[in-house]
Amino acid sequence: YVHAATRRWADLDTTLTRARQNVPDDLAPFFLAATALLDTGHDFRRAERYLNHYLSLPPEGRQPTHADARVLLASLYSKEGRRADALRELSIALRLQPDLEAAKAEWKRLRQG
Repeated sequence: YVHAATRRWADLDTTLTRARQNVPDDLAPFFLAATALLDTGHDFRRAERYLNHYLSLPPEGRQPTHADARVLLASLYSKEGRRADALRELSIALRLQPDLEAAKAEWKRLRQG
């Protein structure tokens, strides 16, 4: 989170590369980095790349689901004014996990706005 908040991109990328080397099938650090970028309002393109990378493998154990990642992508797109892309991601999230309250609430908000 610190690297994202302070815009230390090289350090963030190095940390993620090391995490991937240490545990290749654990992509949770990419999800967490994307969350930090969205929380701080920095570099949405980077956050989008990280989320798409996270979606490249099935999540392990109690990691965020792919539906959660889709909701995060929808939030990113919404912040960028990309409403159609946000709705597409929410639609995918709801197909993956129909009871996901965050997706339902965001879907309703975007459809009304």
